[in-house]
Amino acid sequence: MVGILRRSLLVLALAGATALACGDDGGDSSSAAKSDAAEAAVSAAAAPAAAPLPVTGEVRAWREGAAGVSVLADAAPRGAILAALSEAADFALVLGAEAGLDQPLSLRVEREPLEVALARVLAGVPHALDYESEAGGAKRLVRVTVGVGAAPAAVASGPAEAERKRRAPRREFTPEERRERAERAEKLWATSLANITNSDPAVREDAATWLNVDTPQGFQAATDRLANDEAPAVRAAAAETLGASDAGAVQPLIQALADPDPRVVMAALDALEFVGDESTIPHISPLLKHKDVGVRERTVEAIEFLQ
Repeated sequence: MVGILRRSLLVLALAGATALACGDDGGDSSSAAKSDAAEAAVSAAAAPAAAPLPVTGEVRAWREGAAGVSVLADAAPRGAILAALSEAADFALVLGAEAGLDQPLSLRVEREPLEVALARVLAGVPHALDYESEAGGAKRLVRVTVGVGAAPAAVASGPAEAERKRRAPRREFTPEERRERAERAEKLWATSLANITNSDPAVREDAATWLNVDTPQGFQAATDRLANDEAPAVRAAAAETLGASDAGAVQPLIQALADPDPRVVMAALDALEFVGDESTIPHISPLLKHKDVGVRERTVEAIEFLQ
């Protein structure tokens, strides 16, 4: 993945959403299952399969059956998306040092396993998933730990904590706040397009990181930088950004697997894993013999996830 990203004032403003954290629900499993089923039915009725993305900066997440989820987000911080998933899927969220969850992300996940949604949100971010065994040999995700060196922490549990979490008020943005957030995002994307051909590689790398690849101009700029930029860091940033594209960037990312720089190859692997298309495995598998040990190790992880 691309190294430490330089954060703009916009990102600092958006990062406040990452302060959310949820506790583990240790209440009665029968009543919890009934509650979950009711919530899933209501959410499904309120959010059909073709539901549009929410306004810029916001997230919607809800259950889809026993183990599935749906998530819709438009340029929302990763931390806000993760917090929404934590609330919808009832797992604890532990944020460690350098969690790196302030980067805006546009995402559409519909009726997918929880782990698939988490992999897309946490692509390139150090994290650990902790499970708890249930009757019949099934396992339930109870905690997600995010950040370098983060260790699982004690999790509040019991009926009182479960009730507290269910009744906790959610942060609502006013129309004025929504408008301001949308304006900041638009300015950031416009600046990125203007700087994507700058003579300074560092400026181009930053621009490639923040391109809005869900617009034709942003998508074209990112694919062009991935294929043609002379700086590996810029190509890697473009690959990472293309992984979040709703337009579908599988072919440019597959071509990037032949890049001479391992950083670009691993960024392309991260992005393809983020896309989650199992049909890309035959294109990824040859990298198991790559000369770079980091690429070989990352290839194993990507194949295991995609299978």
